[in-house]
Amino acid sequence: MAPEALATVLILASAMLHAIVNALVKISDDGLLTRGCMNAVAFLVALPFIALVPLPDASLWMILIAAMLVHGLYPFFLAGAYRHSDLSVAFPVARGIAPLGVALLAWLALGSTLSIWKWLGVCLLCAGIAAFALERLRLGNPGHRKGFALAVCTGCIVATYTVLDSIGLQAAPDPNTYIVWLFVLDGFFVSSIVTLARRDTVLPFLRKNWRKGLLGGALGVLTYGMALYALSLGSLVEIAALRETSVVFAALIGAFLLRESFGMLRAMATALVMVAIIGIKLSP
Repeated sequence: MAPEALATVLILASAMLHAIVNALVKISDDGLLTRGCMNAVAFLVALPFIALVPLPDASLWMILIAAMLVHGLYPFFLAGAYRHSDLSVAFPVARGIAPLGVALLAWLALGSTLSIWKWLGVCLLCAGIAAFALERLRLGNPGHRKGFALAVCTGCIVATYTVLDSIGLQAAPDPNTYIVWLFVLDGFFVSSIVTLARRDTVLPFLRKNWRKGLLGGALGVLTYGMALYALSLGSLVEIAALRETSVVFAALIGAFLLRESFGMLRAMATALVMVAIIGIKLSP
């Protein structure tokens, strides 16, 4: 299979699993502790593999540390957004901002250029993804406003770490070096901070929810591992855009499992997302 085709298959599979992971965070008793469990599992899974990949050099260590710090912000903002908003509001807002943020950061930081048609496709994709939130968005409610603001911040964080990950993957002697060490560093960093932040409730939570944490961690390793490998094979902006199809899967999960509505507006948003993705893939 050609690298671009393999990258597309991997990122679409990653998007579906990513939606499942976010649904697990949303329905959990404590979203932040659930994310902490997932990161702990990622750390334990990745740790043995550091003996099998080349060691990072000094420049790659700098990128890994920067990526670790930015990735470390993600679960705190995500859990906060879910605490104040529905999955079908917070998730589309966060993920809708990310593709445009990636395109802008790639242009500013890496000098990446896109054709006018690809820019149009990215903007349509962002509009389609964000439209999933419109049915249930209630900015008149103070709690919803806070959830919306946290979701916007989450989207900016996603865009930033996606570009950092792309830089790290290109700088690494082997893409697997970056993938393994990122899981190790990020897993240890986030799980440690979450444990400190929730030190009074972490043990009761683990006794009750360890199965969900283990499942979410395994899926988290799989989904982001596939996303990182896809980034090493394909175009940064295209791969980042394709991963946001996870919003469509999340909306379906919200409708069928969490009993959230899926009306005409979301059907139209789904169609717009699909048209945008086809346009991005086919445009020169």
